[in-house]
Amino acid sequence: MLQRIQSIFLLLATVAIAITFLAPVARIYANGKFAAAYTNFGLSTIDTNAQYHVITPGYTYIIAAIELVLLLFCIFQYKRRKLQLGICRLLYGMVVVHAVFNLYFPGASLEGIKLAGELKVDSYGLAFYMPFIALVCIFLAEVFIKRDEKLVKSADRLR
Repeated sequence: MLQRIQSIFLLLATVAIAITFLAPVARIYANGKFAAAYTNFGLSTIDTNAQYHVITPGYTYIIAAIELVLLLFCIFQYKRRKLQLGICRLLYGMVVVHAVFNLYFPGASLEGIKLAGELKVDSYGLAFYMPFIALVCIFLAEVFIKRDEKLVKSADRLR
């Protein structure tokens, strides 16, 4: 039953959260020049070989990894709709916390860092917006899970 619409929305939410591991959350500039990137793993600089070197660790990847595991678990619980609903509600809170971390930590990680020039978060990357997309997908999945539950209850009454 993985072809159900709520499974597709949960899969889209999983992809959105997985993208947060690959893309930068924010780009940090010093005097108008790119200085570092903030990812789920922390504040990183990029050397000439395009290798990331973590300056200050960020722990957002832990909550993102838990979200991924819960989303994948939720997809395969299609026979247990009440459990799916509970997991979706838990994921709401986790994704909101993830989004708040993405908003707060890039600026907070700049305190105490001495790179050349005044540092500021100038632009947010793709990973900043992905928790919001995941939140919408989880909401839509919950709507369709509730619809399935209602349909099953109405079919049970007819028996």
